[in-house]
Amino acid sequence: MSAALAPLRHRPFRHLFTGTTANLLGNGVAPIALAFAVLDATGSVGSLGLVVGARSLTGILFLLYGGVLADRLPRGPLLVGSSLVSSASQAVTAALVLAHSAAIPLFMLLAAVNGASSSCYQPAAQALLPQTVPTESRRAALALSRIAGNTATIAGASLGGVLVAAIGPG
Repeated sequence: MSAALAPLRHRPFRHLFTGTTANLLGNGVAPIALAFAVLDATGSVGSLGLVVGARSLTGILFLLYGGVLADRLPRGPLLVGSSLVSSASQAVTAALVLAHSAAIPLFMLLAAVNGASSSCYQPAAQALLPQTVPTESRRAALALSRIAGNTATIAGASLGGVLVAAIGPG
C-alpha cells in the first residue's frame, strides 16, 4: 500500500473516513434536492433564498459552538448524534415534499436544524482524525480525508442533480 493510502490500514481511521465521506456526500445531495423542492413548491426565488439562508446562517453561527462541543464531549457520540439529527431533518423535509405539504417556515426551520447539526459534525471529525492514526500517518490521513471530502461534496451535488432530474426532489 502506498504511503498516501497507509492511513487506511488503521481501522479507526477507515471508519471515520467512510463515515465522513458518506456524510459529506449526503450533505452535497440534500441542498440540491431542497432547492428544487422549494422552487417546485413555491416557484419563488425569494423563498429559496430564505431556506438556503436559514441553513447557512445557522451553520455559521453554530460552528464555534460545534467546536466547543467537540472539545468537551466524546467525539464519537457527537458525530453519530449530529448525523442522526441531520438525517432526521432531511427525512422530514423529504416527507413534506413527497406529501406536497411545503411550508416555507417549516423548510426554514428544518434547514436551520440541519445547518446547526452539520456545524457540530465537522469540528468533531477534524478533532478525532489525529486520534485514529499514528503520528507518522497524520499528514497522509488529513490529505486523504480532505481529498475524499471535497470529492464527495462535488459528487454529492452532481448526484443530487441527477436524482432530482430522474425521480424528483422528494
